[in-house]
Amino acid sequence: MRPSQNSTEENSITKKQVVRALGKIDNNPKAVELLADLLLSQEEDKDIRYEAANSIGQFISRGSFEGYDKTFDPDCIQNYSIDKFDKDDIKDYFQKFAPEKLINDVADIDKIEQCSCGIPLVVNLIALQLRDGVPLKEITQPGGISSQEIIGKACERFLIHVREKEKNPLDNKDLRIIYLLTIMRRYDQDFLQEMIGEELNLLALGPQLNSKYSFISSELILEDNYKFYFKKYLLTRNNDYEILKELCKNARNYCEEWFLSKNGFELSSLNKSAEKWIDNQDYREIIFDWIYYWFWRDEEEGWYYGIPYLVQGWNYEPSWAHSILDMIDSGKQFISTRKSQDQLRLFRSGIETSKQDISSRDDRSKLLDKLEERANKTTNEEEWVSIVYLKRGDLLFEQKKYEEAQAQYEQAKKYVPPGIDSLRKRLKELLQKVERRIEAKEEKEELERQIQEKKELERQIQEKKELERQIQEKEELERQTQEKKELERQIQEKKELERQIQEKKDIQLELTDTPGSSSQEVKNQESPKEGKLSFTESVIAAIAFLIGGLFGENQVGLFGIILTSFLIFIFRFTVQNTTPQQQRESWEGILKLFSELYEKIRMKINN
Repeated sequence: MRPSQNSTEENSITKKQVVRALGKIDNNPKAVELLADLLLSQEEDKDIRYEAANSIGQFISRGSFEGYDKTFDPDCIQNYSIDKFDKDDIKDYFQKFAPEKLINDVADIDKIEQCSCGIPLVVNLIALQLRDGVPLKEITQPGGISSQEIIGKACERFLIHVREKEKNPLDNKDLRIIYLLTIMRRYDQDFLQEMIGEELNLLALGPQLNSKYSFISSELILEDNYKFYFKKYLLTRNNDYEILKELCKNARNYCEEWFLSKNGFELSSLNKSAEKWIDNQDYREIIFDWIYYWFWRDEEEGWYYGIPYLVQGWNYEPSWAHSILDMIDSGKQFISTRKSQDQLRLFRSGIETSKQDISSRDDRSKLLDKLEERANKTTNEEEWVSIVYLKRGDLLFEQKKYEEAQAQYEQAKKYVPPGIDSLRKRLKELLQKVERRIEAKEEKEELERQIQEKKELERQIQEKKELERQIQEKEELERQTQEKKELERQIQEKKELERQIQEKKDIQLELTDTPGSSSQEVKNQESPKEGKLSFTESVIAAIAFLIGGLFGENQVGLFGIILTSFLIFIFRFTVQNTTPQQQRESWEGILKLFSELYEKIRMKINN
């Protein structure tokens, strides 16, 4: 089955695509030859010839220039310096070079300008990647693969004129100078002359290099946009690293010798007070340079040598310490690792920019934790270690942890190098200050203790009074309860007595209702009329007088009266105050008494 004409056209590769693909085959003479033939062919379309020239321009190796040399007469080849592209140039370039990728958005144009620094070659490299389908966001992302690829290609193209003549010792120095101008932190003519060598005249060297390399000015200054790319190139590549390592070492040596000649001690020696140089701008700049070239050598070594000076700056001039951080953070060139980023953040947040602008205690505490890890491993008398413990003491003092602050100040005294009287004097003042606070705190605590004891005593007295009140209330309640019980008992006894009386009445009522006796008779028996003797009483009186008569005439009357009264009293008492059963028992007793009395009287009469 044969494909249709339309499908063949869709699957076919255009000549323009082939030409673009040839531009990616670097260091291949055959590719250069094919592209040169297309470029010279008068039969080819102008767009194809343009693509051929653009593809040849993508080659980084010397083969591209050999292709130019072989194809064209040397008189026909000229080098032109293309001016920096502005935003309008970038927009026009993309509209003509990659019309299928509409780059009209202002934000996209800004990104391309920032990423390319306006360098035409870099703009071209960005356009090539965009045309191959790489998203613009990925191309312009710092540190991304596409960005690193552009940096590598651009810098190799910038340096190709130097590399093709590297066998010439004089031109090999050109590469050293370009690298030196790339890593140099600030323009210093003495430093530059020392690093390049006294045999070279700076005034003559500038114009010579400018004639060969458009990115170097006659004043031996590397243009900023090229310097930006060369920096990234050297930081992300190991190409010619030996040259870079040598330059950084020489730069550090220069700083150390200069500082030693002015101050009498080495930069790496930290047993001298920063007060001796912190106010001198020249000394501070040379320390800047020294730390800067350590970072060029290695990030970890840069932090190792930079941290002590950051601590000294924190103590004497916080704004200078932040200037060091700005240098480290410039262009994000020295914080490629997560560790560097964390350390930069800790120092930025932990160091106060001024006495009025105090950082948070939490930030300072975290920074001091990090610094103490290193300080605890140091046994030498170094000022920065003493400052670390001093700062920890200040933080504890702010938190009113005076005893702990005192211990930190004492620790700081151990590391103060000899001869640093200002720091020793300050620690003495701080110790006196914290001692006064401790004494005041102890006095306050003693007063608070006494107040607390007084409150506790008052509380106990109050509790005792409350307990006594509760006991009294309890006793009163018990007394009332007892009285209530006693009252209830009396009431119960009264009720019982009433019940017994009622029972007695009920019995009397029953006796009254007995057959053979009328109620009126019982009534007359129970309650005889006052002042009159009943029949029974009259009988008793007669018997009594009869008995009295037996004792003689003279005594009959008196004895009879007494006996009569006695018997009547007994009779009334037994009859009126006893039950019928008790009355019967009483009568039996009386009769027995009379029987005994009768026998005695009879015996007396008989005698």
